[in-house]
Amino acid sequence: MAALIVFGIQLAVLAFPQILLTNKVESGTISLYYDEGSSDLMLALAEEVDGRLQSSGLYDRSRRDRVYYFHNQSLYEFFVRLTLLREVPQGYNLSALGNSYVSASMVRSLADTSAGEPRYGIYEGSPAHIIAHEIGHQYITDLIGRSAWKKLPFWKREGLPEYLANIGMIHLDRASSLRDRFEVLNDNAVWYRTAGPSRDGWDRVHYEAMVLVEFQLEIGGLTIEQLFADTTSKDVTMSELSAWYTADPRS
Repeated sequence: MAALIVFGIQLAVLAFPQILLTNKVESGTISLYYDEGSSDLMLALAEEVDGRLQSSGLYDRSRRDRVYYFHNQSLYEFFVRLTLLREVPQGYNLSALGNSYVSASMVRSLADTSAGEPRYGIYEGSPAHIIAHEIGHQYITDLIGRSAWKKLPFWKREGLPEYLANIGMIHLDRASSLRDRFEVLNDNAVWYRTAGPSRDGWDRVHYEAMVLVEFQLEIGGLTIEQLFADTTSKDVTMSELSAWYTADPRS
């Protein structure tokens, strides 16, 4: 009985973090709860997240997504322990509860390690990027169901949230075409420039996943539904992307 009570309390805290994060701003589809910080800055952050998702051209404007943004790292790590995650990430999503959780200090810390490079990488230091990525997980899980989501290969499971979080910004960035980012992906100097997370390749595999998904959707012409159903492997997709890059050199 005692164990059930403890579990119930853990679940309640995870489901309703607003008990502890009492500040709230809203923009479009986003409800952003936070523990401290300027309301104007938090509203600007919520607006940027909403803008990123809407500009992807795929997001459902009728959604309501909850984000819990922690400036207090100890409080954030308390929530991570409740979730029973093995490591402390800069953000995570609990799709069953409809909640996303992000650490402000970890986003800043990883940006210090990466020096903000490469742009559109998960350690670039953009809170809006990380929040939109975690909401992307929620959106995709809601769209196809958790069972189907778990069966997706890693490059789709992570590449689709990265695509949702970044593609609108990429389309406005003349210095970051798919060709440019394919070159970044294959430039070892970019990924081993700094000590820290870049050395284990975790950020690189996310970047690769985003590039592959973008290739399938924007060059291959697949819809997001077709991408879910498509059985083409990551290696085959990479080979097709490499062939496209080689066959269509820039002038």
